[in-house]
Amino acid sequence: MSQSIAVLQQILTLGRTMRDRALASEWEAVRKLESERFPLIESCFPLDVPTSEVASCRTMLEEIVEMDKSILSLASAARQDIGDHLDKLQLGRQANRAYTTVGSGG
Repeated sequence: MSQSIAVLQQILTLGRTMRDRALASEWEAVRKLESERFPLIESCFPLDVPTSEVASCRTMLEEIVEMDKSILSLASAARQDIGDHLDKLQLGRQANRAYTTVGSGG
C-alpha cells in the first residue's frame, strides 16, 4: 500500500468521526478533528499512487468529498437553528421591554 493511500485512509477515518460528532452537534470536537485532518490533506497531495491503486484512491476521495458536504450541510443547519434561537431571544427581550414600559406607566 502506498503512503498516499495510507494517508487517505487516515483522512477518511477522521472525516467519519467528524461527521459523527457533527450529527451529535459536538462542534468543538469537529473543529479539533479538522485541525488534525487538514495537515494530512495537505501532505498527501499530489497523490503518488501506483496504477493498481487508482480506483481505490478515487473511491476514498469521493467518500471524503461526500462526507465534507454532509458536515457542511449539518453546520449550515446548526447555524440556522442558532440564528432562529437568537431571533426568538431578541423578540422576548423586546416583549419584556414593552411589558416593563407599559407596566411602569411609561
